[in-house]
Amino acid sequence: MSISYEPQYKTTHDQALVLMREAKQTDPNFVRFYWFPHEQEVRLVEVADDIPTSETGAVEPFYFPPAPDYQMPALSGVAVISSKDDRRLTLPAAWGDWSSAVELSE
Repeated sequence: MSISYEPQYKTTHDQALVLMREAKQTDPNFVRFYWFPHEQEVRLVEVADDIPTSETGAVEPFYFPPAPDYQMPALSGVAVISSKDDRRLTLPAAWGDWSSAVELSE
């Protein structure tokens, strides 16, 4: 008998929602979350009131590898930006543009 691995968060959207919830729990200054749809990678911008404005004019995500032990199978790119920079910064080329952003909420 073989056991198949079924990740708890099957889509990058599911993973983005989990990351959003975790960020909200750790910092109440987050005011918005933007997800940039992609099937194989989480692309998330978190907007906070207490973050300094960008010095580069660009969204600069940190990347986290997949974490199958935590049932998070997709690569995650997460950036935190100031609410003053909201929708004003240049996105990574592969992410598209701000018009493709989906604002996440609960």
